[in-house]
Amino acid sequence: DGLIIATPTGSTGHSLSAGGPILEPSLAALIITPLSPHSLFNRPLVFDGAREICLWFRKEASNLELILDGQIHQSLESADHIYVRRSSVSIQTIALGNRSFPRVLRHKFHLAYEKSFGPMLDSMED
Repeated sequence: DGLIIATPTGSTGHSLSAGGPILEPSLAALIITPLSPHSLFNRPLVFDGAREICLWFRKEASNLELILDGQIHQSLESADHIYVRRSSVSIQTIALGNRSFPRVLRHKFHLAYEKSFGPMLDSMED
């Protein structure tokens, strides 16, 4: 029914809720997560962030739409190609406190006392 293309920090929540991976924010990567795939073998993919990804449609289709960050809606034609790549411009983000990525995961997903994930995340501490 669709694809989510995200970076480790952008649209990750949408990708995660569709079965996509959690990636460390510092990774230069692109995530492609299929939405409601009709095949059991369609799984999320992680690509090098330097790669340009080209999407196109193999069959004639109708009611195609590109949605960017839930804000911009653009109708598409079957012959259209969509190119996705990281911007050459990056932004500075603010880090509040001195929390490592594993610690943030434990807090957000309430894994502090979870026996199955706690030791794994503890071993990832900086």
